[in-house]
Order: sequence, then C-alpha cells, then structure tokens
Amino acid sequence: MAVQLKRPRGVPSAQQLACARCRTDVTEHIANGQDIECVFGCSARLCSLECFLEHKDQCHCSAKEVPLFSERWAGGNCPLTRAILQEGLDVTRPYDIKISPLMDFFSESGKMIWEDLDQTPVEAEHHAPDCKTMSRARGRPFLLEGQWIKGPPALRDERNVMGFNNLKGHQAVQVRQGNRMALRSVKRCKELHEKGKVFTLEHPWRSFLWYMKATVELASLPGVQMAVFSNCCFGGQRQKWTAVLTNSRHIFEALHKPDCDHGLTQDYQPFYDQDGVIQYPTEMEAEYPQGMCQAYAQSLREEMLERGVWPEEKAFRVRQLGNELVKYSRFTGEELRTKVALHIFEMEEQLVTGKENEARHYLLQNGHYRGTDVRFAVEHQAQRELIPYPAYRWLWRDTLSYRWKQEAHINELETQAMIAHVRRLLKEEDVQHVRLLIVIDSQVLFYAIGKGRSPAKRINRLLRRLTALALMGDLYILPVWTLSAWNFADRPSRRA
Repeated sequence: MAVQLKRPRGVPSAQQLACARCRTDVTEHIANGQDIECVFGCSARLCSLECFLEHKDQCHCSAKEVPLFSERWAGGNCPLTRAILQEGLDVTRPYDIKISPLMDFFSESGKMIWEDLDQTPVEAEHHAPDCKTMSRARGRPFLLEGQWIKGPPALRDERNVMGFNNLKGHQAVQVRQGNRMALRSVKRCKELHEKGKVFTLEHPWRSFLWYMKATVELASLPGVQMAVFSNCCFGGQRQKWTAVLTNSRHIFEALHKPDCDHGLTQDYQPFYDQDGVIQYPTEMEAEYPQGMCQAYAQSLREEMLERGVWPEEKAFRVRQLGNELVKYSRFTGEELRTKVALHIFEMEEQLVTGKENEARHYLLQNGHYRGTDVRFAVEHQAQRELIPYPAYRWLWRDTLSYRWKQEAHINELETQAMIAHVRRLLKEEDVQHVRLLIVIDSQVLFYAIGKGRSPAKRINRLLRRLTALALMGDLYILPVWTLSAWNFADRPSRRA
C-alpha cells in the first residue's frame, strides 16, 4: 500500500531491499523515505551517507555532472548533507571533528582536509562554526531548583565582539579558537560569493558573530541576505531563533520566517541529569530540524536549476529508462524503448511529492474508456503497446504477506492474493463506495480484471468471488500494470 510519493531520483529496483554497498536490509529505510539513491542515476540504493561516499568512487555513472555541495561544521549526524543528497545533489564528506578526530580544525590533518575541500569545485557550501563562545546567554544567572546558578562566564559584549582583553588561560584559548573558526568560514563564504557560487553561513540570531567586522562586510555585499527563523517553524521542539546569511534568493525565501506564532512549545530551562551535571537544552537541540533541512535542500535544487548548473535531466533519464527496458523481451527495438521511456518520463514529471491527490487524478484521467482499468499505451508499428506505470515513485509498505499452503498456477495465486487484499480492505470503514487503484505486474490478471472474465475456468471462479466483494463494498477495482522489477509487492510474495 502507498499513500505518499517519493522525491524524484533514480530507478531503483523494487526487489533491491539491501544496501548496494554494505548489504544491510533497507526495508525500514524505504518505508520511512530515508533510503538514499545514487544521484548519478545508476539505480543503486544505499543505507547511509557513508555508504554513498564509498559507492560514489566506484559508480559507473559518476561521469554525470551533478552540482556538488559541501558542509563545514556539520555535526555528528549531518542531517543537512543527507537531505541534500536525497534531493539529488552530489556531496563531499562533511567536515566536523565529531565525524573524525582527523577533522580537528587546529590540527595539521584538519588543516589539510580543509584546504583540500577549498580546492574542490563545489557549487554550494554551508558553514556553521562553533557558537559556544559567542552566545549572549553567557554570564546570565538562572534559577534551578530554587537556587541561583551563575552559569558560564561572559566572554564578549557589544564593545568587545572579539573577546575581552583580560581573558586568560582556558577562556582566552576558547575565544581565540572560536574567532579563528568563525573568521575562516566568513572568508571562505566571501570567496564563494566572488566566484559566483552559493554560500550559507548559520549562527544563532543574537550571536556576536554578526557584529564582527568581516561578517558585516560580507552581509553588505550585493545579493547577500539574512534569513531569520525559529526551529519550531520547521518542526523543532522549541522556539530557538537562528540566522542564515546567504547569497541564494531561493534559500532566503524558503527559510526566512521572522514572525513565529508557535510560542514556546518547550521550556529552555537547564536541568540536572542523572549524574548531577547541568544540561542545557540548547545544546541538545543543536542539530537542525528535519523540516529545515528539507526546505534548504529543495530550495538549493531550485537555485541550481535557475543558475543552469543542473545537468539536462530529460535526455539522461530517457536513456537510463531505455537501458532498464532492454531486460524485457516485450520491448524489442530501440525505437519502441525510446517511445516508452519518453512516456514514463512524462509520467514521472506528474508524480510530485506533496501532490499525491493530483497523481491519483492523473491515473483516473488515463482510465480505459470502458472504465474497467487504467491503461497507458503507445502506438508502435500499427499496434498499441502497454507502458508500465512507474510505481517505484511511491513509498510502499508491506501490509499483507504470507506463504501459500498449496501449489497452484501463478495466475491463480495472484488472483487469490487480489481477493485477499480486497477482503482485508473492506474491513476498513472508509474503503467503500470508492475507486480502488491496484498496481499489479501480471498482464493476465490486468486484462482479466478489466474484462471481468477469463478463458481459464479456475480464474473465472476466482473472478466471481472478486466481483461479489466489489458489489458488496460498491468498489470499482481499477488495475494498473507495471513491471515486476518496479512492483514493491513482488519481493514479499517470494518469501520461502
């Protein structure tokens, strides 16, 4: 069953339920929409960012030019880089000491990795340097369990944005290192802007970073804007205000939400953990909300399309689909495969995430004139050739699967499976008086359901049972044909 569309990426095989790199089962990833598909269009499915980075070096389609994104100070889980990758952009390995100790900015290895990233031909880059020493909350006492706690000492103020002159020891080192990281990111963002590339620089809205001379100069450049938003506007648990400086109009428009009416959904009051150590909720929510990452990734894709740096999708996609159809004997001849691939590409263009109802209406608009099935076909040599529906564009979940107790012909078993599925659906109150779209990979069953009868007596008996169920629930069962490799239900049906 599927109720949600996936983002448009490659053509993954519905039977490929293991990571192409580490062979981990990715069934749950697929169900949650968290699987990663190779951005170069080789149709490989991967379980993690690390597996993609390893696969990328050996991908036979890596010659395809895809815009490259890089993230500095990405955090341990790198949700933004992952969202960018799922949107179809290529990515470099994110830079953060939490990912690898070799990425310590102040070590020799960290400096070398940073310089190598500077030489990488990226189209967009995101920076979020450490903000612990630049918070205005430092130096403010707070009440905790009836006692006033002094809290971390202030290290800067409006007149001393680079840090107090009288700092010594560990505090002086903290401020000096914070300044170096921040100014290096600001310098890099300025370089990207001068090269005509996209940059984003993120910090808390009231951070002292925004008052540094280098940052003020960067913000004053033509085309640079500051987006301000609260985490709760993108699914965060608290009203945590953040600012993003960028030269991308699309990213600015997607993120800029200066008016928030959500209120404080959770308090930011510090608390003691089980070991008696004070914990600050701001640190616990340092990772970007998933909604913010998706909005950023989608707007960056729009920016790349507007700038004309995205590769020509149609020609590449049609060629890729044609190569997939070569495996099937019914699509003989390059001319037929090209015609079918073009129609599939046009169908993919209609399958847009967030417009699931429009996708269903599109299916109904292509129903057979008798109203018995949904049929896509193309004229070829005076004949009508069926076009498989791109069912892989939906997020499918396994709702019913079991072993057969007896052997029978495959056509009979598939018809029995259809009856079991319809019977299960009729137990739900909202599945009555509706048109039921069912994707199947059997042309025998496709035509038999459409006609309501079959030359085979055994299938005819089963079709009578199916018709009785349809009459009982006032259902219009409309089959849609697809390839077995694009049918998510094919793999669960083969369980031993």
